Amino acid sequence: MSLVVLAIDPGSTNHGLAVITFGPDDQEEILVREIVTAVELEPRLLSLAELYHPDITAIGSGTSSKLAAKSAANAGLQDIRIVDERNTTIEARYRYLSETPAPWYMRLIPKSLRLPSTHCDDWAAVILAERMGRG
Repeated sequence: MSLVVLAIDPGSTNHGLAVITFGPDDQEEILVREIVTAVELEPRLLSLAELYHPDITAIGSGTSSKLAAKSAANAGLQDIRIVDERNTTIEARYRYLSETPAPWYMRLIPKSLRLPSTHCDDWAAVILAERMGRG
C-alpha cells in the first residue's frame, strides 16, 4: 500500500506544492511539483485533493502556515499537519541545483556558491513531503 503526501511550503506571495507517493521499499514518485500564487492556492488544492486523494497534508511551519492550513481545510483535505520547515530553503536550493542541469561554465563553480535562477518553493515542498513520508 502506498502513502500519498501533499505538501505545501507557504510563503507570503508564492506557495510551493508537491504531491509524492511513497511505496514499499522506500520507493518515491513525485507526481506534482509546482509554485502557485496565494490567490491560486485554494482552487489548486481542491483540484489536487480530487485528483490524488492525499493521505496526509504537510504544511511548513513558517510564513502563512495558518492561512495555508485554512485553505487546505476549505479544500477538503484531511490529516493536516504542520511540519518543521527548518533548513528546507537551503536543502531546496541544493536539490534544485542537483536536479537541474547547469550550463557547462556554471559546473566549474561549486554548488555551495551557486544560486538558483528561479524560486525553489516547489523543491521545499518536496522536502517537506519527504520528511513526512519517510519519518
